[in-house]
Parts: sequence; C-alpha cells; structure tokens
Amino acid sequence: MKDKSLVFTYGVVFFVMITWGLNVVLLKLLVEAFPPVTMTVFRIMLAGVVTGIIVLFSRSMRKLSKIEWHYTILAALFGVVGHHFFLATGLALTNASNTVLILLYCHLLHLYLRLFSCMIA
Repeated sequence: MKDKSLVFTYGVVFFVMITWGLNVVLLKLLVEAFPPVTMTVFRIMLAGVVTGIIVLFSRSMRKLSKIEWHYTILAALFGVVGHHFFLATGLALTNASNTVLILLYCHLLHLYLRLFSCMIA
C-alpha cells in the first residue's frame, strides 16, 4: 500500500515538474500569436478565477486587516502582475532558452543573497 502511495506522489511531482518546465516554452509560442499584455491579462485572470473557486470551496478564508490588504495588493501588483508582464514582454523580444536562463539566475541570486545575509547577520 505504501509503495503505491509513493509511486503516486512521485508521479504527481514529475507531472508538476514537466508542466512547470514547459510553461516558458508554451508561453513563448503563445506570445508569438498574441500580444504580451493580452497574454498577461488572460493568465492572471484565469489564475485568479481558479484561486477564487478553490478558496470558496475550501471555506478557510478569514477577513484581512487593512494593513494586510495593503501588503496583499502590493505583492499582487509587483510580485505577480509585474513578473508576468515582464516575462511575456521579454519572451516577445528573445528566445525561450535565454528567458529560462534569466529566470534561473534570478532565483540563484535570491538564494545567494539570502545565504549571504544569514552569514553576516
């Protein structure tokens, strides 16, 4: 029984990795067919609708305070909208391989900065 559960877990992880890896390549194909801003709007709208449905069915949402709403809106604006807008716009100007390398280097830079800040703190 445990072996089947482990195989299922690794299967789900493998599927998520493949989907995540194909994200940039598929976005590059879509950006060639549609304008980058249009792609960004539809991607974020679809993600918002799916997330809203999940939150409504889980019924585990609490009311946010005023300062939490400010942080949430700032994070959504800069962390989500900004990222996807610049990703789609950049993909329209370069190839998918360069975009993947840029994204990889951004994550590595964040990792190194966190490690460095922990060492000096």
